[in-house]
Amino acid sequence: MPVGSGPYRVQSFRPNEQVVLVRHEKFWGERPPLDRITYTRIPEVAARITALVNREVDFITNVPPDQEAAVTRVKGFKLLGSAAPVFHVWVINMSHPLMAKPEIRKALNLAVDREALVKALWNGRGIAPKAHQFKEYGPQMYMPDLNFYRHDPKQAQALLKKAGYKGETINIMFFPEYYLYGNYAAVAIADMWKKIGINVKLLQHEPVFSAADHTNIQIRPWSNPLYYPDPMGVFDTHWSAESWVTRRGLWKPDHPEWKATYEQARFGLDPKARAAAYRKLLQLSDELSGWIVLYQPFESVAMREDIEWRVPTAQRPYELAFRAGQISFKAR
Repeated sequence: MPVGSGPYRVQSFRPNEQVVLVRHEKFWGERPPLDRITYTRIPEVAARITALVNREVDFITNVPPDQEAAVTRVKGFKLLGSAAPVFHVWVINMSHPLMAKPEIRKALNLAVDREALVKALWNGRGIAPKAHQFKEYGPQMYMPDLNFYRHDPKQAQALLKKAGYKGETINIMFFPEYYLYGNYAAVAIADMWKKIGINVKLLQHEPVFSAADHTNIQIRPWSNPLYYPDPMGVFDTHWSAESWVTRRGLWKPDHPEWKATYEQARFGLDPKARAAAYRKLLQLSDELSGWIVLYQPFESVAMREDIEWRVPTAQRPYELAFRAGQISFKAR
């Protein structure tokens, strides 16, 4: 019977279906504005939009650009969109015998055309990154001159040859209901890899893994959201020695300079020294190529037009902030 100490308390919870929150009358802070919030899981985009325009729900998430017209053509609703500070990422299992070869990991990265993915999936409104960093860091730590994520199929083929790749199967694990359009991205990238001579197999999997599953997989989807506007607001959660990818052996940064560089970027007190260490950390990350950063997706939330709400800043992406001062209603 979860209670919690936030502005709302749990009234009921059906896993993978619905959770109902009600106002926490003893909340220590400002009185929450809503009597009740019902979160209902509706995996399909079309079904979510239908529920909104039929007024079965008041607010929906994860609307891609190619489905915006289904909302805007109906009077009484509005959209708020953004390329949130979150990367859709594929993790490469560096403990797998084939994936242990850095040339193969680098080849996989070079074969991905991120600009094409952003154009096809997000109507050109997402962000194709050049390095594992966000503009939200600010001018001290964001480095726009970096350009690690290049699309270079010829170099990718040369690296495969250097690695002695002989057509072994590389499995792309994907979860159909994990992140929006992740299945489409998997199909597109599989085609990109086939063009450079990789034998690719797509494997659909539910987004629940055991430790044994992670021992056997080669590539799986993930994400890297920014928790606070600093490099460690994304790196420390996802790629530190305490992260699950490290503890399970998928991420194995074996470069001799990695640990000292990471500690300087994490704990350094001088801002310039921290920035230099982070720059080097990104360079080492590119050499190791233990992950494939795809893009920042462009998604919208849609709601009744009388609802006053904005996408939160300085919070983890996909937060639905309904505290006092974060949502209000115009007269209808």
